[in-house]
Amino acid sequence: MDRNIHDELIRARHAWERRDAVIPGIAVRPGLTHARSPDVPARTCSGRRQPMRPVAKAILVALGYAAALAVTLLVAGIQLAETSGPDRQGGMSAFGDSLMLLAVFGLAAVPATGAALFFLRPHPAFWLALSIVSLAAAFTSAAAAVIHAAPSAVELSSFLQDWSAFAVLRILVAPLFAMLWLLSGLFAPNRSARLSLLAASMIETAAFAYVAFGWFHPPS
Repeated sequence: MDRNIHDELIRARHAWERRDAVIPGIAVRPGLTHARSPDVPARTCSGRRQPMRPVAKAILVALGYAAALAVTLLVAGIQLAETSGPDRQGGMSAFGDSLMLLAVFGLAAVPATGAALFFLRPHPAFWLALSIVSLAAAFTSAAAAVIHAAPSAVELSSFLQDWSAFAVLRILVAPLFAMLWLLSGLFAPNRSARLSLLAASMIETAAFAYVAFGWFHPPS
C-alpha cells in the first residue's frame, strides 16, 4: 500500500516537471497557486492581455481622426460665426481660413496619428518607406524655399517658373510636415528610421523659418 502511494507521488512529480500534469476537468501548470478550469480565459491566469486585433486598431485610429474632424468643424463654425460680415468676402479670407482649419486638424489629429504609428512599429517595411518619403518631401520643401527666395532679377527656367507658383503653398504646409516627421521619429523602432525622420523634420522647419524670416524682414 505504501509503495503504491510512493509510486504515485513519483509519477505526479515527473508529470509536474514535464508541465503536462492533468487532473480530469482541471488543468494544472507550474507557478500557479490555484488550479483553473479550461473554461477560464488564459488572460486571467497568465496575467497577459490578448493582443488587439487589426480591425480594432483600425477602428480606434478612425475614431481618433473622426474626433479631430469634429473639432475642426467646431472651430470652423465658431470662426464663421464670429467673423461673418461683408469684409469677409474674398479669396484671401477663405484661403486664410483654410490654412487655419488645416492647422487645427493637424494638431487635433496628433493622438490618432500617434496611435497609428505605435501600431505600425512592428512593420519595418513601413518605416523604410516612410523614411524615404519624408526625405523626398523635405527636399521639395527646401527647393521651394530656394525658388521663393530667388531674386527677381534672376531669370528662371519655365519649369522653375511653374514650380514657383506652388512654392508658397508648399512652404505654408511645411510646419505640418515637420510635426508629422517629428512625431514619426519619436515612434520609429530603429535608429536609421529615427534619424531620417528627424532630419526631414529639421529640413522642413528650416525651410519654413527661412521663408518666414523673409516675409517679416523684407530686404530694404
